[in-house]
Amino acid sequence: RFSLVVIPGLVDGIWPNLKPRSSLLGARTLEQVANGLETDSVDELAGELRMFYKTVGAASQHLIATVTETESDTASQFFELCLGGIPDQREYPIGQRSLRVLTAKLRRALVSPSNSAPFDDPVQNVAALAQLALAGVPGADPEQWMGILQPSTEEPLFYEDGELTEQIRISPSQLQSFLDCPLHWFINNHGGNDVGFEAGLGTILHDALENLDAISVAELQNEVDKRWHRLRFEADWMNEYSKRKARKMIEKLSEYLSSFSASGGKVLGSEVGFTFEQGDAVISGRIDRLERTADGGIIVVDLKTSKTQPSKTEVDENVQLLTYQLAIANNSLHEKDLEAKLAESVQQADGARLVLVGGDKLSTPSQPSFAETPESKAQIKETIDDAAKKMAQNFFVAQIGSHCTARFTKSPCKVHIVEAVTNA
Repeated sequence: RFSLVVIPGLVDGIWPNLKPRSSLLGARTLEQVANGLETDSVDELAGELRMFYKTVGAASQHLIATVTETESDTASQFFELCLGGIPDQREYPIGQRSLRVLTAKLRRALVSPSNSAPFDDPVQNVAALAQLALAGVPGADPEQWMGILQPSTEEPLFYEDGELTEQIRISPSQLQSFLDCPLHWFINNHGGNDVGFEAGLGTILHDALENLDAISVAELQNEVDKRWHRLRFEADWMNEYSKRKARKMIEKLSEYLSSFSASGGKVLGSEVGFTFEQGDAVISGRIDRLERTADGGIIVVDLKTSKTQPSKTEVDENVQLLTYQLAIANNSLHEKDLEAKLAESVQQADGARLVLVGGDKLSTPSQPSFAETPESKAQIKETIDDAAKKMAQNFFVAQIGSHCTARFTKSPCKVHIVEAVTNA
């Protein structure tokens, strides 16, 4: 017995939890048999109700039961038993009465002057923050504010006494990420990467693409299903939605593979690795597919799951495709990833192609070869050299743009680009 019993969060699915338990070894069935009861009379609700009555009965003076209804949570049927019905809902104010919230409001008032009491006097705001800081309230002391502390080090990443300590290793995707935003590249490549669904599905589709015999939708779907367990979803509906989304991508990929096969083309290799040096950098990566067309041309193919449809200029200047073409021109492909009888003939790419399966329909924009645009080869070399020097520096510029938000990128920036909170 207790003078006070609190039952928080009476939500359906939590209490009562009607999911069958002890089903693996049949413990509940054994209990029914031992007590001479019918084995089909197991009632999870009855068991949950008995536990609820026992909990309520343990209160000798006071009982507190609470529930918060949201879009996904509804009040438990047991909640009605407490008062004979569900009481009227109460809306709670957004503002919370805590020292952390007070600290936040005071700091906000210092940088965005407020006309509402009690935050309309800047002098009092500063004095209040000082009192909170002396009391040790988190966030009140300026030393804890973002943008106030001095950098822990200003040493460059790859230089010591003006000399390069080691070659800078770059992948084609990292090169593109660095050109989009140097700061974002630094965060992602030093522990701040957060792989989302698009990246996970992209990896699975790339793995399925390695099975060169898989052309039909059913075959590709089977390859994807084998790997689907690698993905994690916060809710069942997200899993189902993602499966439907993946199915559409699979259909577009199958459409491309079937069309390529019907044209008389041959696959020289999938996930073809390469490594070459360019200035102070070592470039390594893997080409999704290397194809020989019916007329004997060699085409680099890169699979993309994003919805964005690039312009012709963006495709022509795509650094990943240009880097893949440079790898072939440098004769740096790993021959073990190619068919032996065809490896010696892969010396020059006749162009590159994106296979975009994330949009409403299949799209395969092409990039011209170095033979057609000789300036592209010199340009990609210069781009790599310039990027390698900047990657080795001790500072990285934040190029704020559409890529900073979750809406436009699979890995949004994790750093808040804000002005200093206050100089007071």
